[in-house]
Amino acid sequence: MNKLNLNSLNTQLEKKFQDLIKSKDYQIVGDNLNLTFEEFKKWHRWIDLIIKEYYDCQNLEGLECINDHNLHTVLIRKDGILELSKIHCPKQSKKYLSKNWQTKIIFNDLGPKAFDEKFINITNQTKNSTIKSIINSYKSIVESKNNTVNGIFLTSSLPLIPERIFASLATLFAKNNQSVGIVYSRSIYQQCKKQWDSFLSEANVIEKYQNVDVLFILDLAQESADEKFYLNVFLPIIKHRLMYDKITFFHSNGKIDELKKYFLLNKKIPKNFIDIFIELIKKTTNNNSAVIVNQ
Repeated sequence: MNKLNLNSLNTQLEKKFQDLIKSKDYQIVGDNLNLTFEEFKKWHRWIDLIIKEYYDCQNLEGLECINDHNLHTVLIRKDGILELSKIHCPKQSKKYLSKNWQTKIIFNDLGPKAFDEKFINITNQTKNSTIKSIINSYKSIVESKNNTVNGIFLTSSLPLIPERIFASLATLFAKNNQSVGIVYSRSIYQQCKKQWDSFLSEANVIEKYQNVDVLFILDLAQESADEKFYLNVFLPIIKHRLMYDKITFFHSNGKIDELKKYFLLNKKIPKNFIDIFIELIKKTTNNNSAVIVNQ
């Protein structure tokens, strides 16, 4: 690079440096670092990445992080020398979460009003002892910071009752700083079908439901899916969640042992797979189940 071009580059970087230290982006990089211009010249590409990473993450819905493992690149000063390091996603800091627990609801098929106080406060609006017992039991478990938490297989055909129970439980977990997702089973299938129709992989859909801390699945076996969906999508989701001790709640109109007959008659899925599928659900919930027949 000739001298003229080098001088031009230095001028551009000098302006960029001055603009940075006058902007709010300097706080993202770390105004306590007291960067010199020489340091900025050396690290300016990493600084651009740090700022871009921050804003890309902030623009994502909910508390999902732009990066794997929820880590952000940062610059730190160690023994007076700048070096790269990693920090936990700023969006997920305890200070932020304590004021914004609803940001822990990563996805929600029930709509924004599902977490209105009137909707989730079902225990004060029902005489059903099973509903009260489910919610109060999980409330005690969450408040005790018990690390061993299992989901439940809920059977009910009552309108909105499963949704209200799951929304109430989701609130407990979200306030406990756990990421939460509520989804209808048919929605998972529709998302996969959209990928398949575009000749794309279903991998991103699967990963979404594998990784959330607490997953609530509504209307299991009501989706108009086929063997491909259960083998290639549902099975990997449940196996992953079981392997990594993720909490999973299921809801269906029928009892879990009635699913076998339903799948054989309506889905034409091999009997040996149905046995594996149902056994996995039982293991995931540690055989916890409940039936709600009235309000």
